[in-house]
Amino acid sequence: MDTIARDRIIEKALVYWSGDQAIETGKVIFETIPVNLRHRWAYEILKFAYAYFPNDARIDSVLEFANHPEIWGEGKGGRYMEAHRIVDKVNTRLESSLIFRLATQVGKIVYTAQQFPAPFDHSAGWEIAEILKQIVQQRNDQEFGTVAWSKLVDDKFIALEKPVMCHPVCPICRLNGLTPAYPFQIR
Repeated sequence: MDTIARDRIIEKALVYWSGDQAIETGKVIFETIPVNLRHRWAYEILKFAYAYFPNDARIDSVLEFANHPEIWGEGKGGRYMEAHRIVDKVNTRLESSLIFRLATQVGKIVYTAQQFPAPFDHSAGWEIAEILKQIVQQRNDQEFGTVAWSKLVDDKFIALEKPVMCHPVCPICRLNGLTPAYPFQIR
């Protein structure tokens, strides 16, 4: 992707971000990130935001899992069930803080990145932007907001002019007429 196309995507995302339509920001950004980089993008955002919250082993687990794709296939029964356990641990009604909501979406993206037959909800990537925007508003710190935006639109991840499917069986991707990103390796 050339710089002009990337800048257009970022400008479009900024209009949504500034207009408090962060879910639309998430759509614009997430769907221009190649499937094999989406977990890395989500990891970088969670890692950044988490530095401003108290430590929690459940969030550490999500970060560890997202940061080490080489271990995804390891463990009893593979990491298929481990990914679900990690998401379940942070996706609890008792922990409704924004950092837990963000970690839940990151865990979903990591799971879907593994390309198992049943992906998590497609909107997980979109919701990263929405939750990050809420954290920015909650912190009310201009420097934090600037860095958060730069993490969200990090140009090392924005590489596709035409959105691709997150997973070959994703109903939202099919409904929106997105094309598959090959090679998919369904496990």
